[in-house]
This record gives sequence, C-alpha cells and structure tokens, in this order.
Amino acid sequence: AETRGVNPERLIFAEKVPLDKHLARLKLADLALDTRIYNGGATTSHALRMGVPVITLQGGHFVSRMASSSLTAVGLSELIAHTLEEYEDLAVWLAESPGEVQAIRRRLAKYRTTKPLFDTPRFVRNLETAYKEMRRIFLSGKKPRQIEVKTGNWNQASSIKHQTSSIKHQTSSIKHQTSNIKHQASNIKHQASNIKHQTSSIKHQTSSICNLGNSLKNQGKLNEAVSCYRKALKLNPKLSQAYISIGNIIQGQGKSDEAVSCYRKALELEPDSAIAFNNMGNVIKDQGDLDEAISCYRKALELNPNMAATYNNLLYQLQQTCDWQGFDDLAARLDDFTQKALDNGIKTAEDPFVNLMRHADSYRNFRVAKSWSDHVSGFVSSLKVDFSHARKPGSSKITVGYLSNTFHNHPGAHLVVNLFGLHKRDEFRIFCYSYGKDDDSYYRKRIVQDCDKFTDIRGMSLLEAATRIHEDQVGILVDLRGHTQGNTLGIPALRPAPVQVSYLGFPGTTGADFFDYIITDRIVAPGHAAYYSENLVFMPHCYQINNHTQAIAEKEWNRRDFGLPEHGFVFCSFNRGYKIEPVMFDAWMRILDQVPESVLWLLPGNRIAETHLRREAQARDVNPERLIFGEILPKAEHLARHRLADLTLDTRIYNGHTTTSDSLWAGLPVITLQGNHFASRVSSSILTAVGLPELITHTLEAYKSLAVLMANTPDELQTIRQKLAKNRLTEPLFDTPRFAVNLEKAYKEMWEIFSAGEKPRQIEVAET
Repeated sequence: AETRGVNPERLIFAEKVPLDKHLARLKLADLALDTRIYNGGATTSHALRMGVPVITLQGGHFVSRMASSSLTAVGLSELIAHTLEEYEDLAVWLAESPGEVQAIRRRLAKYRTTKPLFDTPRFVRNLETAYKEMRRIFLSGKKPRQIEVKTGNWNQASSIKHQTSSIKHQTSSIKHQTSNIKHQASNIKHQASNIKHQTSSIKHQTSSICNLGNSLKNQGKLNEAVSCYRKALKLNPKLSQAYISIGNIIQGQGKSDEAVSCYRKALELEPDSAIAFNNMGNVIKDQGDLDEAISCYRKALELNPNMAATYNNLLYQLQQTCDWQGFDDLAARLDDFTQKALDNGIKTAEDPFVNLMRHADSYRNFRVAKSWSDHVSGFVSSLKVDFSHARKPGSSKITVGYLSNTFHNHPGAHLVVNLFGLHKRDEFRIFCYSYGKDDDSYYRKRIVQDCDKFTDIRGMSLLEAATRIHEDQVGILVDLRGHTQGNTLGIPALRPAPVQVSYLGFPGTTGADFFDYIITDRIVAPGHAAYYSENLVFMPHCYQINNHTQAIAEKEWNRRDFGLPEHGFVFCSFNRGYKIEPVMFDAWMRILDQVPESVLWLLPGNRIAETHLRREAQARDVNPERLIFGEILPKAEHLARHRLADLTLDTRIYNGHTTTSDSLWAGLPVITLQGNHFASRVSSSILTAVGLPELITHTLEAYKSLAVLMANTPDELQTIRQKLAKNRLTEPLFDTPRFAVNLEKAYKEMWEIFSAGEKPRQIEVAET
C-alpha cells in the first residue's frame, strides 16, 4: 500500500474467527470487492448471504468467473464488471452513492429468498436431473456428452448448437446496424472522455478520503474522521453520505443542533434517504421532541419498509409516549426481523433494552443480547489487542474499576453514590472511569471525591480507554451499564482486566463472553443460569444497592399543590412512560372502577404520553380527569411528594427499580406483580429485602384485588405503612454499608478464583 502512495493504516486486518462470528461481522461492511484471477467462491456467497453487495471483474477461465455466476444467480448481474477500469469506477461510484447502495441492498434482501442462488432444494433437484441423464447415457452404451440442465430438464449440446446457429444468423444484421450507431457515438464518447477522466479523479479522491474517515471513526479517532469527511465535501459538496457520517459522529459528541443540520443537508441532496431520516430522528428524540422524532421514523419506514432498526427506534418512542394505536402490527414486524436475525446468527436490529421491555422471556432476552455482544466482539477483534493478566497471589489490595456514563445526576448515580466511599481502603483501591457528561452536580462531585482515582475517558478511543484501564492494573472491572443507551461495551470486550463483572444498569444477561460474572440475587434470577452468559453471583438480599442517606425535602405541601383531590384514595406510579403498557394500564383502570373517587398519579415524562393515556382511559370508560400528571422535580422534592399518595402501583414487564426503592424510602408501600425475567422481578427482590413480601402478587387478578383491598381497608394499609416505617431503617434494603461488605466478599472470592488459576464459577455470598 505504501509503495502505491496509500497510507497502510487504511488497511484493516481481521482475525480468523468461527464462521458465525465471521458472518456477523460482515454486516459491518458496505461493499465487498472480489479478487481477480481467482474469485471468491464461498467468500462471495457469504457476503451476499449477509446482505453485502459484491462487485467482481469477470475473467476468462472458471475460477475468475465464479463470482459472476453467483451474482447472476442472485439477480445482481449489474455488479459484474468486464474491464479493470469499469471495476474501479463501479466501486467508487457505489461508495459515493449511498442511496444506490441502499437500493441494491434492498433488492439483495429480497432476492436472497426468491432467486436461485440460495435455493438449495432447487439446486439439489437440478443436480439430480443431471445425475439421471448421466446414468441414462451410460446405460444406453453411448459416450458421455455435454448436458444442459434447465429448471430440472436437460438439452443435449447438439440441440443447443442448432438453436445458436439460428440466433447467430439473426444477430448478423443487428451487428451491421449497430456498427453505424457505434461510429456516430464515437465522437460523443471522445468528447466525454476528458470529462469522465476529471470526474473519475475527483471520485477517487473523495472515495479515498471518506474511506480514511471511516477507518479513523472505527478506531475511535472521531475528530480526525470528521476532518476527513469535511475535506471530501470540499471536493464534492453533493456527497450526502459525508453529511450523514459527520452527523453520526457529532451527535455522540453532544452537538445535536449541528448533527440535525447535517442530516437536513443530506436530505436536501438526497430527499429519499431513509438513513438520514432515521438518524435525524435519533438526535431529535434526544433533544426531547418526541413527536418530530416519531415523524422522522415513520418517514424512514415509508421510504424503506424493511429498515429493521427504524422499527426498533419507532417502537421505543411509541412506548415512551404511550401511543398503542397500531403498536402491535409494528411490534410483529420487529419480532419477525428479530427472529430472522437470530435464525441467521447475526445481530438483531432490536436492541436488548427494548427487547427486555417487550418480552418477559429470559431465553429470547439472552439470544438478542448475545447477538449484540457478539457483534461488539467481532468489531473490536480487528484491533489485535492481547492484554496480559499476571496472577499475583497474596497481593495486598484489589483494584476495582467502575465503568459508566452515569456518574452525574442520574438514577444510576442516585443508587451507587455512597458505595465508593464505603469500600475498605485497607483491602481495595477504587477507580472510576467515566464516559458520560460532567454536570457538576452533587453526585458527580461526591463520586469523584470518594474514588482513589477518577478518570474521564470521553475523548479516548476504545483502545486508548482499555489501555488506560490495563495500565492502571485494574483487577476487577465492573461495568455499570450493559446494553443501555450510550454504552461502550467495546472497552470490556478488549479484556483490559483479568476479572470483569456486569452490574446494575442492565437488568439481564449481556450475552457476552467477556464478562465473567453478573451481580444478581435468588429472586431476580432463580434457576436462570442457562439463560446467562455470565456466572451468577447471588447476593444474600437484594442485588440492587440503595442510598441510605438520600435527603427528603421538608416541604409543607398539600394535595392541592399537585392537583390532587383533598379526599379520596391516591394511587401513584412514577415510572416513565416506556414501562406502562396496555395490559397493566387496563388493570389500573379496573382498580379505579372499584375504588370510587380514587385517582392515579402518573409521571410519564412527556406531554404526548399524557394525551395518549387520557385517550386510553376514555376508551376504558374511565374519566380522564382521574389521571393526574406530575412534573419532573429535584430528587429531594420528588421523594417528598410521595407523602401525598396512598399506594404505589408497580409496572408489569419492566418493574420500577430505582422508582420502587424511592417509594419505599419515602415511606410509601408498593404492590408488584412478579414476572418471569430479571426486569419483571426486581420489585419482588426489593420488597423482600425490606420485609414486605406480602405486597408481591403472582397473577394479575391477585394484583388488582390487593390494590382494591388496600384502598378500601385503611387499617390494613396503615399497618403496612407502620411496618415499612420501621423496616426501612432495620431491614437489609437500605443498609448500604452492609451491602458494601457483602459486595466486597463477592469481589474477594472472584479474585481468589482468578489468583488460583481456576475458571470463574457461580458464587453464593453468605453473611457471617
């Protein structure tokens, strides 16, 4: 490459991996370039199978024409070049025409199931037809001869020659007429030659620059990548894909307005770009304009109904806004896409977090999460890193590194803020690695203060961040995010620490082979080991750490301050809109039916959800005025307003986690319906750890009955409240120092297993 004036860093080399992982990583490519003298055989069909277009240069012998055969059989003969110049021009043109590539990908997605290339039963039938004809010729005593098999039938070569002779005769006069046309066209071609030469030169330059940008982006060198794309735009201001690429990067850097401008510019150049609409929707969603984001996603699907990732994005926003009209049809489409991806061993478009919210099925959750983690592993495999991890028996202190993007005013930080200062410094060193914003909040300052070392890794590439963690000699790396928004699982995928743990942020398995353990408990993961890639670490009480020092504002509020009735029972559920779904909402409405003058106090987080929930209440014959909607408040004030409610109703598929413990800390009882997967059993774990298992139900009918009983029997509810007031100070749930001691027991056992050279295994933490 260097001798040809090309930076060798632009060549990315892949490791040999098992076929399923190889197929999965093919999805990362935009276009496959075939070899010349000896074409790709299985290589070509693998790319086509995974939906990646292939361009080839057709040669003069068998092995240089194999890819031409494959492309013809899959209905993409336009990707066959006949000269080297044509091959190069085709590659450059496709690289600079994302809309064209997308159109080819859509056709390929369709043709994979309709054209002959991957129709193996059809191939076998045709092969058997050939075998039968061979046998017939042999039994007749004749010499072997050429055989042509067409849709299960054969024609002898002599018949073909006879037909060909007739065709040649007919084409003779056509050639004569064509000669005149060619002569007239030669002058035009000559004039166009100079223009084509100049255009080709610009195309080559912009293609090279964009490819370098892609390479830099993959290495995590984002600012350099943006510079490349901007340079390409100077050469070709109509390069829509460059605007999209810039938007994708700067969106992640928090420059949302700039990113939207990039996507709008791309759409000016290419109005039918489904990708631009989808990506713009992602940014606008983060800006809080959910209605506009939903419109972007719907437009993307209108342009490309097979864009699976957009179904995922749209469904999540429909859940956020509690818009259930037409939801089931969209969900069915996403389920189909997900199943096909799982069947083909590739990454699903549905992200694991969305999957947890929609399906209380631990096995399906595992498969979806695994597809994403395998994708991450395949992606980082090209970085060729092999961190060594020397075992040091008897080392005086264990270095624990916590990795997260939520070390700021965030529900995750609300839970862990006291943990870092509670670790015993004679046995542990505590490092934190942050790739989230610095909001200068109390939570940020407290975490920075309580760590032995706090490192902001936002500007680092995956490799640079992993290298820093390794150089810091972190023994146990604890990832606090899993498959949640903005995660950087690529860092633990590089294995910078000898022991790696998944904890807290993602309520389920990561499906990753780069995590040794997951912190859990016997309630959220009973007998679920088969559905986890990690070894289970069972905490003696609730797996979720809680903050035992959270302030509750001393506000002299009354119900009128929040639009609540002075008299009547107040149910509440302060879970965000995405956790509310039709089955449980229907149960809530039936509860209101049976408790006269009661209201339901909600905090869905956006005005659109309020409108939709009122509509849903009306459809269930409940006065929409009985739904009271709250505003977002500072945490201490939010906790204080719980005192105005009588009972919290938990959500179903995805329980309240921090939401549930907040209610209990504020002295408000919670009733829950225990489900089948981690996310739907968290409230059961929390209630057990605070000594209130009687508030756990196991059927929807029991849930409704318990809610009605509590509302209609004040003495029973008061007994529960008094029990909670005592237990919140004496039971394990809010005993954070006790939790820290138990967590350290788990860490010490993990380290002992590693130091002894043993494989990670299940750990049961017992209190002494």
